[in-house]
Amino acid sequence: MTSNPVNRAYRDAYRYRNQLREAEAERDQLRDKLEQVTRSTIEDIALGLGISRPDTLWKLGLEVAQVQGVSGTINHNRARHVILELAKENGLQINPAQAPKMTGSKLESVFES
Repeated sequence: MTSNPVNRAYRDAYRYRNQLREAEAERDQLRDKLEQVTRSTIEDIALGLGISRPDTLWKLGLEVAQVQGVSGTINHNRARHVILELAKENGLQINPAQAPKMTGSKLESVFES
């Protein structure tokens, strides 16, 4: 029995469409994961500046694009500047005493009891 070229073309197209959908789903998952990691890093920068509720920054309109460099990575200097400006404009309390302190290779919290 010989295979019909038309049927084979339909099967191949079906297989390629499924592969495309799987690749798109994986791409979307990776994009979402990258967004989560990026937002978390920005929140860590805000914590380091003494902002106790860094998640508030998103509600105030902070966007990842505001702190990205030309390569798409986070520009830490720009992030600090944008975060401090946003905090100042919106009256967010900045408490440097609550900022984590780096000592050696260990991150230590300096929260007062």
